Amino acid sequence: MRRLVALVSLLLIASGSVAVAAEDGVIVSAGWRLEEVSEDGRTLTLRYRSGGCYTLDRIAVDETEDAVTLGVLLRRPTEPISCPYPSPESADVTLAAPLGDRDLRHAPVTPDTPVSEAPRARSRLAGASRIETAVAISAHAFPDGAEVVYLARADDPADAVAGGSLTDGPILLVPSCGDLPQVVRAEIERLAPDRVVALGGPAAVCDALLDVAAGY
Repeated sequence: MRRLVALVSLLLIASGSVAVAAEDGVIVSAGWRLEEVSEDGRTLTLRYRSGGCYTLDRIAVDETEDAVTLGVLLRRPTEPISCPYPSPESADVTLAAPLGDRDLRHAPVTPDTPVSEAPRARSRLAGASRIETAVAISAHAFPDGAEVVYLARADDPADAVAGGSLTDGPILLVPSCGDLPQVVRAEIERLAPDRVVALGGPAAVCDALLDVAAGY
């Protein structure tokens, strides 16, 4: 697979227009998949299909504070001709600022472009804190409740990671001791488990906090 380094340009494809006439052909927008992000978050490697009568024209980029929209623009002849099916290619795109937590979006794709690298659906399970993120994961994985709930200390991931192979109930994050967070209390009530199990010894999750959690 050869690698093409494309120049970054402003996004030229409007949402209602995905094929643009050019002097020596037609510019179409192909689907792509993200292969890699550099350590500094500024260089993205995209996978798409090109070749035959389709050649890479450029990769269009539109950056905002919240999102980065990318379009792989291919050039093809104006008149349809028979040509080999496009093969996988990769292209590197350098952003003006690191991708960070910004959404990565696809420009509209020309419907008849022979591209098999269709965009995958993207989503996120997250909360305002690691404790709330664990609750969001629990709600997603166990919408109908669970027989057991596991508690792991929030300030050290070791026990939660070690419990990652447990599949019969969610792992909720809690302080080592003290008050049980309201969001965790509400999730335990929703799950209605038969058992509440602490991961690690009393230094990880104290008995008093375990007793409070088990009371719900």
